[in-house]
Amino acid sequence: MKVYYVNIRGIKSKINSLNDIIAEQKPDVLGIVETMLDEKESIHIKGYEIYRNDRNREGGGVLLAVKNKYKFVTLEVSKEKRLEETLWIKIGNKEQIRVGLIYAPQEAKTIKNKLQKMYDRMKEQI
Repeated sequence: MKVYYVNIRGIKSKINSLNDIIAEQKPDVLGIVETMLDEKESIHIKGYEIYRNDRNREGGGVLLAVKNKYKFVTLEVSKEKRLEETLWIKIGNKEQIRVGLIYAPQEAKTIKNKLQKMYDRMKEQI
């Protein structure tokens, strides 16, 4: 399974470039952070099922796109908005692959005990 990750810093203005990358790389799963989408906004990536966790304010937001051939065996497991934004899915029937995408603040800008709680939540999901 081929996975591609990108920090896009605003998906709407870069959708054409993203489509070019997808055509070249042909990923099965695409992880995108900093989508900067609001829940009311729609986004479509041809050939992919979209799972999102939007921040609903300036910046942030995460998106996982899974090739349509996997959409019937993909399940959204969890999404949270705390200090970090997370999105977890499972792909597969008998043998499952768990994929998580996390967008978190820079450590220098965050209080250490808040970071530890965030890392603990990540560990629980893993």
